[in-house]
Amino acid sequence: MTLDPSTFLVILPQILLVVLIGVVLLLDVVLKDEQRRSIGWVTAGGLLFIIIPVLFFFRPGETPELYWGGAIRVDWLG
Repeated sequence: MTLDPSTFLVILPQILLVVLIGVVLLLDVVLKDEQRRSIGWVTAGGLLFIIIPVLFFFRPGETPELYWGGAIRVDWLG
């Protein structure tokens, strides 16, 4: 199994989601009660930041592609 940079692009949306979850949890701990209403906006903005590139750049082909030894399958259903 070769690990080239293109294989890491396959899991980039999942990595970005984990980073967003960490930011939201950190904001929940750090912000005061009155400021916690902004966490919803941070979450919505972060999800848009993740979804827009995925919709434009991650287009699967006709046949399913397997990455990471078959652990990740890239197809239209996924």
